[in-house]
Amino acid sequence: MITDSDKIGVPEMFESLLRVIPTAEEEWLEYLEDFKDEEAHFIGVAAFSRAVAELFEKERTESFSEVFLVIEELIVKGDERVNGLMIVGFLENLQNNLSWTSDGYSQVERWLGEESLRGWKDIEEIWVGKSSLMDVVRDGKEN
Repeated sequence: MITDSDKIGVPEMFESLLRVIPTAEEEWLEYLEDFKDEEAHFIGVAAFSRAVAELFEKERTESFSEVFLVIEELIVKGDERVNGLMIVGFLENLQNNLSWTSDGYSQVERWLGEESLRGWKDIEEIWVGKSSLMDVVRDGKEN
């Protein structure tokens, strides 16, 4: 059983992401400079999901097994903030970045682990029948 003290926190999350997605380093450094006094972690995580989307578009997917293994580990072993950042920040952002491609959105699913896929499908379910973030927020308040 993983105790709270064993869980992965935000600093370790970003270290892990940078290790497996080094193409995000430039945007990550810009994020650090722009938000050094704030906790805008969703913006930081978005840099990594955009980098993965760019790699997919360039058909440079050779690192995806390792990338998504780390994503899975962060979801499973991360603290509550890390879990949310990976699902809502990374996976949802990746879906948005790949949604306009012909098959990228569905192709990424093959690399997802069990919990990552569950989060991916949960996000899909949340967006069914909605066309804006406001629709999602309204629906969440009604439930």
